[in-house]
Amino acid sequence: MKSTTRLGLVAAALAAAGTTFAAPFDSADQARREQNREEVLAKHGVSPASYRSGDYRAAEESSSAKASVRETTHHAAQATRNFGHRTADKMRDFGARQDAKFDHKATPQKDPYKHGPQ
Repeated sequence: MKSTTRLGLVAAALAAAGTTFAAPFDSADQARREQNREEVLAKHGVSPASYRSGDYRAAEESSSAKASVRETTHHAAQATRNFGHRTADKMRDFGARQDAKFDHKATPQKDPYKHGPQ
């Protein structure tokens, strides 16, 4: 290997090692990030002092009564049921629109709420 090639490889290795130890952000970038953080906190109504001390959650919980596990579970189950009902209604409406669009008179529309023999 020629000495100029070795010298080039050593210089490249030193440059790569030097960049790994350099600061990833300069002060202007850090100031911009801090300003963005302050804006987001102000947008959501959290004071920066309480955010840094970790009191923002305690203040949030003290303002409203804490829900019990049963209430939280009931709320989640109710949301799931509501989603299922909305989805079923949308599918029924879609089927009715398709039937009206193509005018399927050979097969009468069944009432989805009447089950069993009739």
